[in-house]
Amino acid sequence: MKQAHLELAQCREIGLEAFCGYEVTRGNRELGRYARGLCGGCPVITECANEALDLEDVGTIRAGVAIGDQQTWRARAALEFCAAHGYPATSLDVAVQWGLKYGVRPRSNAGPRD
Repeated sequence: MKQAHLELAQCREIGLEAFCGYEVTRGNRELGRYARGLCGGCPVITECANEALDLEDVGTIRAGVAIGDQQTWRARAALEFCAAHGYPATSLDVAVQWGLKYGVRPRSNAGPRD
């Protein structure tokens, strides 16, 4: 992260172990809540999301998104949502974002807003 943004980031005082070493699997709501909790309310979350997209970060938590060993479409959609709206995306936000981008409606069982 750029130095100016890093100075304002919530994570500057949290150790790296808080952001790495997780098995990211689809539907892991506990990890999703943890990631959103780490980054929710951060003043530079938009910049963090944009940087994660630009650098194609993997194996970490960025902008409230747990990213596995590759950036899946879900992770990219969550980062795009965060970059556009300034707060971490839920699974429902990702489904709606994907649907708007590609002209499809999310399934009715996309899951509760967690």
